[in-house]
Amino acid sequence: MLDNNRIGRVRGAEENAYTAGVICAKVARYAERVHHPDRLMQPLQRTGAKGSGSFAPISWDDALDIVAEEFLRAEQKHGSEAVWPW
Repeated sequence: MLDNNRIGRVRGAEENAYTAGVICAKVARYAERVHHPDRLMQPLQRTGAKGSGSFAPISWDDALDIVAEEFLRAEQKHGSEAVWPW
């Protein structure tokens, strides 16, 4: 049954010479992850020791600020190659 509110199967374009219709396993399961009932819908910040499972909800603005600060810190410590893939 067609559902206009859900993503269908994700696959590569056969006419693309680079992919020839093949797509990586991570992207191929995108629809499964984005529609999963346990998917996080809001950023969380760790409030306890790593591995403790303690988190508190934070705003998107705060989460993005934290990520940007950590990228800058990694770049300063290890060089721009440390964050290049992102």
